[in-house]
Parts: sequence; C-alpha cells; structure tokens
Amino acid sequence: MDTTGRYYTACCQTDFPSPKTQAEISSRVDRMLEMIDSAVLGYDPFFPVRLVVFPEFAQTPPVYFTVEELRERLAVPIPNEHTDRYTARRAQSLSRVRRGMAVPAMTEFIYSSRAGRPCHEPDAGFTDL
Repeated sequence: MDTTGRYYTACCQTDFPSPKTQAEISSRVDRMLEMIDSAVLGYDPFFPVRLVVFPEFAQTPPVYFTVEELRERLAVPIPNEHTDRYTARRAQSLSRVRRGMAVPAMTEFIYSSRAGRPCHEPDAGFTDL
C-alpha cells in the first residue's frame, strides 16, 4: 500500500457504564484495544489508519462528588498497567492513540487532562500514545 505521508483517523465512541472501582477499568481497556484493532486492521486494505481517537472519559469518567472518593475508588498512578497496554498496542499497529484521560492519582490533585507536553509536539503526553 502506498503510504506517501497521508493517513486516516478513526474516531471511536464508547458507551460504558460508569465504573465504581479501579477493578472495572481493565475490561474497558480490553474493549478499547479491540476497537483499535478493528479500526486499524479493518481499514488496512483501503488506507492506513494511523490515529485512533476516543472521547474524554472513555474508560473512566469521574463519577464521585469529592476528591477523596475519586482518589480512594478510581484514581490510578501514571503510568500504569493500562497505559502500558495502550503503548504496546501502538507499537504493534504503528498507530497513535488519543484517548480521554483516566482519573489519575496525584499527590495533591486529581484532574482530567492530557498529561505531558502540548499535543502539537510529536510525542506529547501519555494520552497521545
């Protein structure tokens, strides 16, 4: 296939029930990885998909009212086993993955953001895997 610098983007939508605990995150990551495979491999005979995009909070929306509840039940450190799985899939498919941020565990803050450098930098932030 001719890849003269042109590539395509797949925009994926999710509709997961809101997780109550960190234990529920893995099944969402499983499904999102399947969606990446479907987009990249499914369109491969027609054109290269090199960017796969998911909405903010695709895997973990903040469903609690207080920072303490979020920190106790949903927040995860960055990097973690889930970011490692996305990074591994990127290496396999030669695609970038842009996804909404999980609720990260920080020392003083819990926030939803694209961590790292600005998005326009080539290897910006872990959400741009």
